[in-house]
Amino acid sequence: MSAPSPRAVSRQLVPTTRTLVQYAGASGDFYEIHYDTEIAEANGLTDLPVHGLLKLAWLVDLAEELVGEGPLLANVECRYSSIDYRHRTLTGHAQLESSDSHRILVRMWAEDDQGTVTTTATAAFHDPAPRD
Repeated sequence: MSAPSPRAVSRQLVPTTRTLVQYAGASGDFYEIHYDTEIAEANGLTDLPVHGLLKLAWLVDLAEELVGEGPLLANVECRYSSIDYRHRTLTGHAQLESSDSHRILVRMWAEDDQGTVTTTATAAFHDPAPRD
């Protein structure tokens, strides 16, 4: 008998300049505010902001860790409520909201180093193999 899967997972991430540049290269999002401090400051930012889609990808990774192998990601919805910056700890959370024989719903969110929720999301997974 296998151990029951967890109902929630959390992980911390401290994005660096390297993280932002690597994501820019992988995604093709080379908007300068993410890697050029002078341009970020000229746009009223206090430091280099983390790409919103990088945060979402990280949260979806947590959701996939939570549901395990098998279920397929069917839908994601996300809301960004404030900017996160490099070198500041982000804590990501994924929590099982509901599941039935073929559908799993996961709620996700990211908090900054002050505990403020900066990003919220939901992910729906389709499980082709029915669960008991």
